[in-house]
Amino acid sequence: MSVQAPNFSILQDEMKGLQGDVQHDTLGLLEKALKSTSTPNIEQQTQSFVTPILKSYKETEHLYNASQTTFAQQTYDAILLISTCIPSGHHAQDILQRALPLLQQAGEAWNLGEFGMLTREIWNEGLYLPLPELFFVINQNTDPLHETNPANAYENQLNPNQWLNLNSFIAKCFENNLSNAVHGEPIPNVFANFGLWELRRALETPGQDEKSKEIQAPNEVVDMRVKAACEWIVQATKMLLVACLHNSCGEHSNGGSDGSPYGPGELFSGSVGFSLERWGFWKRRIVELKGTVGDDVHGVMDEALKKMTAVEFEAAEALVFKK
Repeated sequence: MSVQAPNFSILQDEMKGLQGDVQHDTLGLLEKALKSTSTPNIEQQTQSFVTPILKSYKETEHLYNASQTTFAQQTYDAILLISTCIPSGHHAQDILQRALPLLQQAGEAWNLGEFGMLTREIWNEGLYLPLPELFFVINQNTDPLHETNPANAYENQLNPNQWLNLNSFIAKCFENNLSNAVHGEPIPNVFANFGLWELRRALETPGQDEKSKEIQAPNEVVDMRVKAACEWIVQATKMLLVACLHNSCGEHSNGGSDGSPYGPGELFSGSVGFSLERWGFWKRRIVELKGTVGDDVHGVMDEALKKMTAVEFEAAEALVFKK
């Protein structure tokens, strides 16, 4: 667990950083919470972060001349932007993740669906990868890979580190819903779709070494995709397997093997949504891709495979010894 303070300097950018007093105050409260104990104490630091937020929420009209709904939305926006600066393994990520259910308990203004919509807005902007002569932007709304004008490439997109950090955070939020899934409640698609998109894009789409009618992605783009997908597996292994066991998102209205947004990528011929067939394909595909991606991706790929095998064994043990 990292204890070094995250670098939030990029959030001071007037164009793509935090906007308004509520968002800047949210960052200030997190920084204060991180300093509230001499060593990481996630439970205590989460309370130190959430308590003043909820106090301001009750007094938002007086403090910010804003409605409680606006305050909640601005706080959620800030949490998402802040998460892009916190790398996987840093306890500040756990503080933000644990803060969400505590905020949700405060009223309808903190609706999880609203948080999902705000996440979708960031996802739709995608990320930029500055490459020689071209800028490639990974974007969910259009083709997964397209050229863009370097003059405006930096306006809204996240950089590669921010993109990985965001994926890591949302995956951790997805995993946090495991207890609900175990008790028979529906898998929260507000998080599930983001994971499925990253896994499909990285593991079900042809890479540079494979024949495809689509534009071939540069090595840097393929590596970035695989890192993000494996981060989802590392952070949300159990929840992904539960979703596959439940065949979550399989009854999407579009249906069939071409269903969107949960349909398969070009390399996977299975059905819509999560499934054990898809889980197995992802695992095999990670092994196949190890020979085509950069060495710096191998570590997270190995960790993803190790976690997939471990959770499979855990599920089997639970079945064998269940009374």
